Amino acid sequence: MRDQYSEKLNNARGNINRVEEIVSQKVNNAMENEKREMTRLKGENDTLKLKLEAMDQDNKSLRQLKTQLNEQINGLQDDLSFYCRN
Repeated sequence: MRDQYSEKLNNARGNINRVEEIVSQKVNNAMENEKREMTRLKGENDTLKLKLEAMDQDNKSLRQLKTQLNEQINGLQDDLSFYCRN
């Protein structure tokens, strides 16, 4: 009878060890997947930051160009008004 309990106990321990190995493997796989996903997302985030910086620079350049063109338009309108009066 002791042998039966001993065998059942050993079987249970073996089952527990197998379950722990499976769980450990699944956790490790999940962690690796998460690391890969985080690395991919970090790269994507860095790319988007660079695009945003470029767009900000373009926006700044376009605003400066708009200001310059408005100044030119105002100068030309002033010149036109002057020549129309004379």
